[in-house]
Amino acid sequence: MIKKVLNYVGLFIAIFAAQWIWFTYIKPDKTKTLLELILSSVVFIVVFLLLDLVPKKRIK
Repeated sequence: MIKKVLNYVGLFIAIFAAQWIWFTYIKPDKTKTLLELILSSVVFIVVFLLLDLVPKKRIK
């Protein structure tokens, strides 16, 4: 359980860093705030968590 939480935290940091680099260096967007970056990272993690919790279908 702890390992899974650490994986999600690591994924959150990676997504946030990718967004930070994208909106700072690659395609500067002065309208993006730190709060928007954090919220979009949280939404991505929640979607990823929900997809991870969905039971996997077995292929027969």
